[in-house]
Amino acid sequence: MTGLLVSLRYERLYFESNLERDRLVVLDGSGMVRRLGVQAGPYHYREHGGWKRHFFDNVWEGHDGRIVFEAIRPETSSRIADLRRILRRLTLDDPRLAEAEIRLVGRQDCPDWLVQRSHAVRCAWRRPDPEADEAMLGCLRRIGETIRASEAIRASGLGPAGLPAIARLSMTGLVEIAGFDRLNFDARVLAAPIH
Repeated sequence: MTGLLVSLRYERLYFESNLERDRLVVLDGSGMVRRLGVQAGPYHYREHGGWKRHFFDNVWEGHDGRIVFEAIRPETSSRIADLRRILRRLTLDDPRLAEAEIRLVGRQDCPDWLVQRSHAVRCAWRRPDPEADEAMLGCLRRIGETIRASEAIRASGLGPAGLPAIARLSMTGLVEIAGFDRLNFDARVLAAPIH
């Protein structure tokens, strides 16, 4: 499966598998990424007496300035050992990657609940509603404990605007979704502590 995903920052991101698409959705909907790119490279490593090229599936920059290179492969792939060897060689042979953070990403990094939650955040983020966000955050702060999203929506009086407000607030870190819940009416939510 191949396709194109447009990020919340309007970056055009091409993917070549379901796992690559899911990882892009998770990164884009997480709120932890300032910039996101795909097919970064070429980077070089030595093998069998010659130089080989490698392109990373994803590269992203966090809000803290840290840059992360990702190679994406399912844990069950017959080529996972080869990829691990290549990633080790890259850090030794390409000086640009000597201090880089390189991750091997698999399905365990993109569980279904997180992909669904990230899709919900991305959909909500495209339709800003600052008044609903403010009302939901105020409601959750007044309640002061973990409650079901449906109860928060009822208490805030927001109706259909309630769940998207929770999604947007979760991306900014102002609302936490407890555990490994999908973002739906049964999700357990609370206002994040004020620092």
